[in-house]
Amino acid sequence: MNYQIQPFNYIKRDTGLRAVLKSVLLTAVPDANISNYQSEWGGYPNVDYLYAIHAGETLKAFDDKFNSGDIFKSAAEIRDIFLYPAPESNPGNALVNWDSSSTNIKNWWNSGKNSTRKSLTGDNQRERPYSYIYPRLTTKSNTYTVHYRVQALKKVPNSPVGTWNDATDKVNGEFRGSTTIERYINPNDTTIPDYPSDLSKIVSEPLSAKYKWRVVNTRQFAP
Repeated sequence: MNYQIQPFNYIKRDTGLRAVLKSVLLTAVPDANISNYQSEWGGYPNVDYLYAIHAGETLKAFDDKFNSGDIFKSAAEIRDIFLYPAPESNPGNALVNWDSSSTNIKNWWNSGKNSTRKSLTGDNQRERPYSYIYPRLTTKSNTYTVHYRVQALKKVPNSPVGTWNDATDKVNGEFRGSTTIERYINPNDTTIPDYPSDLSKIVSEPLSAKYKWRVVNTRQFAP
């Protein structure tokens, strides 16, 4: 969920979140269908109460959170984020534009009377998309793949140390590759405190201090 990379916040690393949102539909039943929505649900033509989730507008709430200096501390915080609808047949066409006050999406759900208001949508249907999304999210990743390109450089004698000259200085060697690193906790570590019996240990000896690291895989790329 915390996909923003500091200080490289111009890099968008939200592909995983977009994939999760793409697989989920949300339900919204307008009040205009109060007299027949139950029968229409059974398959009347040209009636559809299911909407795709527009990832672009939904993720603007994520960016707003990051830009304010905050992060997601728990995956359950996804329930505080409005899901922005788009037609199921055209998921790239947002029906509601994001705004920082969430006025637009609230109006989409609640405005109007016996027409566009979606009060016929039960709480169970409004919450169901979150039940699909929540177990697929995490605020922290335990596996990282680092891509790198390393060069051994040789400067000509008596040239400025802090300056590189392509015409005279030389690259003696280069290595390009990737390494996958996994963060883990040893379940047999006897130094892990019994947190339920002493809650103060959560602060004085946090579980994060017990993490260990291991290299899972290393690859060299062809030159």
